[in-house]
Amino acid sequence: MKPQRILIFLLITAAIAVCAALLFPENGIALSDSLRLRFHLSLPTFKHDTTQVAEVAQAAKIDSIINQFAEIKEDTITEPIADTIVEDTLPKPEKKTYAPVKTAKKEVRKNIQRIEFPDDSDHFASFFSRLSNCGQSKVRILHYGDSQIEGDRITGYLRNLLQKRFGGSGPGLQPAIPPLAKSSAIVHTASANWHQHSIYNKKDTSVHNARFGIMGYLGRFNAPSAWIEFAESGRAYRSVRNFTQCNIFYGEANSDFIVKGYVDSNLKWFEEIEPTTDTKLLRWTFDEVPKHFRIEIEGEQSPDIYAITLDSPTGVAVDNLPFRGSKGTEFVKLDLAQMKQMGHYLPVGLIIYEFGVNAVANNSRSYKYYEENLCKQLRYLKKVWPKADILIVGVSDMSEKGTNGYVTRQSVRKVIEAQRNAAFAEGCAFWNLYEAMGGYNSMPVWVDNHLAQKDYTHFNREGGHRVAQMLFEAIMDEYESTN
Repeated sequence: MKPQRILIFLLITAAIAVCAALLFPENGIALSDSLRLRFHLSLPTFKHDTTQVAEVAQAAKIDSIINQFAEIKEDTITEPIADTIVEDTLPKPEKKTYAPVKTAKKEVRKNIQRIEFPDDSDHFASFFSRLSNCGQSKVRILHYGDSQIEGDRITGYLRNLLQKRFGGSGPGLQPAIPPLAKSSAIVHTASANWHQHSIYNKKDTSVHNARFGIMGYLGRFNAPSAWIEFAESGRAYRSVRNFTQCNIFYGEANSDFIVKGYVDSNLKWFEEIEPTTDTKLLRWTFDEVPKHFRIEIEGEQSPDIYAITLDSPTGVAVDNLPFRGSKGTEFVKLDLAQMKQMGHYLPVGLIIYEFGVNAVANNSRSYKYYEENLCKQLRYLKKVWPKADILIVGVSDMSEKGTNGYVTRQSVRKVIEAQRNAAFAEGCAFWNLYEAMGGYNSMPVWVDNHLAQKDYTHFNREGGHRVAQMLFEAIMDEYESTN
């Protein structure tokens, strides 16, 4: 057969097949009760791919969220900040500047993710009352969390916004030993003979009690002496640099020791401390804001150093308290009497409780156990600070690699549900960070916009600023509606 006739035959056959497919009943022809003849032919379609359209719309929605908070961001840092997350390989975003503003634009306020409260909640009445009067007193905010808040990434910008609005200064609570993720708020160094002991790592046999203090970990040094230094950071927000007060929390001192305080290399304080098993406070006040401050401790045996505060007598103090690798379920292990004692010295208006990254990683079928454990932690914190309000920040979006790219981990929404249930069961507020950042599959968009790490879990510093702005606007929206 000639090639032309073969081609004509194939075209006629194809045409007959297409016609048959179009005329054939959609459900096929029943040949018997158990046998049905069907005609299957995949034809090209010119309809829109609804899945692709939905994905494009979702990405556009998240871009809109990211951009609207970028517009109102105020950049008060004098030097660029390098992200301190370990193995940060993200390309650095283009440096942008923004015009200073005192309050958010109206369109942003309309689109914020609002804080959720249980039905019988007073909507932060106690905290807001103290916030309104912090010109004459101090209101403290504890920001507890996992590695998502390390390095002051979220806390630092939230602190800046609150201190600019309500006053206050200083970076707040600091450990004796510089943390792994460096903070841009202050330059923190220490001698190499310090050793850290924490409640949230493996059981530490060298600590024979549960007195780890408000930060969840303590510092001890090898005798006969050690030092800690704080210096002004050129990358810090202006309000953070102007601290005028230092508190040193110590305890478990089995022998006498000496504490010296130096400002710009000049000896200002000399204290001889007697042995004690209690948790006590040593307070120093600065005549002028120090650019360089050094603490030296000498003794035959190291006392336990629980925390050092650097702030002011009035205004807002915001503390960054990360528990690396924690699910936020270790608080009940801390010595309650000691925590109450430190809580007396550090009256708290608001506790922000931001965990969940490590709970999602468990990928459990049910998170009821986690919900019940969270309830225990919240009840414990209320015993320590009965007058403080508590805000649970739900876990952010976290992605895992699927067949078509990175997608939201299945357990993310299970953890969020457990967190919300626990918050409401204990009379606490809840803020849904997952929804605030865009919801399902939002993390890849944040990564693409250089706002999150390529582990598709952690925000970088720039992304942390956006989260802090979102949280600040949510708090202020509630504050202004009640004042």
